[in-house]
Amino acid sequence: GRPVGDVPDEPAGTPASPEGGAVRREAVLEALRRFGIAEARVRVLPRGSRRAPKFLVEHRGVRLLLKRRRPNGGAASELGAEIQAALAERGFRVPAIRRDLEGRSVAVVEGAAWELVEFVEGDRYPRTAKAASSAGAMLATLHRALEAMWTPEVRHASYHDSPLVRRTLEGVAEDAAASLDADRLRQVKRFADRYEHAAAAVRPVW
Repeated sequence: GRPVGDVPDEPAGTPASPEGGAVRREAVLEALRRFGIAEARVRVLPRGSRRAPKFLVEHRGVRLLLKRRRPNGGAASELGAEIQAALAERGFRVPAIRRDLEGRSVAVVEGAAWELVEFVEGDRYPRTAKAASSAGAMLATLHRALEAMWTPEVRHASYHDSPLVRRTLEGVAEDAAASLDADRLRQVKRFADRYEHAAAAVRPVW
């Protein structure tokens, strides 16, 4: 980490922006200023998509995550903040969202939306049956907590109907068939049928 004022124009290892260039130093500084942070230690956090650069911010003994969304991504960010607030009200554990000086959940700098949230430590997914079961149970809890927010506007902003998910399910089914695991094959096919049903529900009608 380094003091904010010493972050170079194009920090080494800075994730690429949606336009393909490094995140500008001044954009990071201005985003932090919008959230009322003038001095902090900041370092690049190479996690997740390179199209959404992230920075670990240490400010007054607290660690925060600063994330840059795509240009004009403010509406999606605000929707995400509303969902997180609704989940928190229902007792679901979510990172605390920091508001900017005007009380908004996002700060728009150079046409891009920036979010600042509590940094939460985590571990890599161990790819075990127990971890998958735990994740599934948590996902079910998440869906139940969001049920009251299920509106057409939210539904059409969904991540469902993804070719990647279909390819993954097909691969799991092929593995199950090759290993003669009839029970797993039935479960995968049942899940794939439910996924298609959910995808049809969120697919726009033109």
